Amino acid sequence: MFQPIHEPVDALVTFTTSGRYPILEAFRWRRQRYDITGIESVRRCTPSPSSPAEEPRSYGHFSSRWTRGSEFARRVGGASRSSLCYRVRAGTDRFELQLDPKDSRWMLEGVLIESDEDPV
Repeated sequence: MFQPIHEPVDALVTFTTSGRYPILEAFRWRRQRYDITGIESVRRCTPSPSSPAEEPRSYGHFSSRWTRGSEFARRVGGASRSSLCYRVRAGTDRFELQLDPKDSRWMLEGVLIESDEDPV
């Protein structure tokens, strides 16, 4: 079952010269770090409605922004205003996150909860 969250998070990402998208390594949500153990999918999607403006935060190597003029932001964001939607695993937990390259914000869109009930 999908539990909607829609809250900003700080992300640790890796950019590669040959990569089509940033590789999400970890994210921080509600003061807890989630290390990514697997990326299930990355796809283009429509940006989520904006949340109230807030200043970017930085926690050592975590940052909610990268350089606005980055090649990636120009290539993916462009005029189409598309975002990237990630479905990832952090241990046994599964999350959906969205990156808006136009303003370099990461949003936790929701948590995928596996049902503990046995099928009937």
